[in-house]
Amino acid sequence: MSKRQFAIDFAGLSDLSTGHSRFEVKYLSRASNLEAIELELKGLCKTITYFGLGIQRYENDYFDTNEFSSYYDHHQGTFPRTKTRIRTYNNSDSGFLEEKTKLSSGWSEKSRALVSDINLSEKLQGLMPVLKVTYNRIQFWHEESDSRVTIDTEIKFESLTGDKNSTSLDELSIIEVKKMKRGITPVESTLKQFGIRPSSFSKYCIGIAMLVPRVKTNNFQHIIKQIKKWNS
Repeated sequence: MSKRQFAIDFAGLSDLSTGHSRFEVKYLSRASNLEAIELELKGLCKTITYFGLGIQRYENDYFDTNEFSSYYDHHQGTFPRTKTRIRTYNNSDSGFLEEKTKLSSGWSEKSRALVSDINLSEKLQGLMPVLKVTYNRIQFWHEESDSRVTIDTEIKFESLTGDKNSTSLDELSIIEVKKMKRGITPVESTLKQFGIRPSSFSKYCIGIAMLVPRVKTNNFQHIIKQIKKWNS
């Protein structure tokens, strides 16, 4: 296959849609391994840019109840489960309220609306800001399988509770394949060749587990230990 790189500029339209459903599969890798992985992906996929930018800085403010109901739904494996966040981008002055629901089928549903278009206090009633997550994202599109691939790096967690803790995970990279149907895509086959296997991972839950002392973390400890080993 030709290694010539193609790019497609979505001008923000793809990720700024009002809502969509998809299957999502996450993979964890050391950031130091990304150069070879990205080279392979550029041979398989088109590079997605937004407004001409290949790297996008994301900032997510997550909300939960005082009892961390959303966090514990994930920790206990409850379905359906929903996360609520406000997302902003480094090239946009507008924030988007997003509600993302994971179903037992593995299907994820996401709805979003411009903060300026809604009554935010009404939408967030009963919720409080608990975690800020910032990271860099690059994206690819595999046309034949109609799937999108994201790679997140330079991840930072900051507690918005009274704990006031923060941590940076410079050696962690999160690769995610977002697809419209089940089945192994060529991108996932490529990741397998690098010895990378699917992993259950939630930035929100791992951030809370690492920074908020009062929550239970039993079911996330194996991932936290791996991350700390990579970043030591």
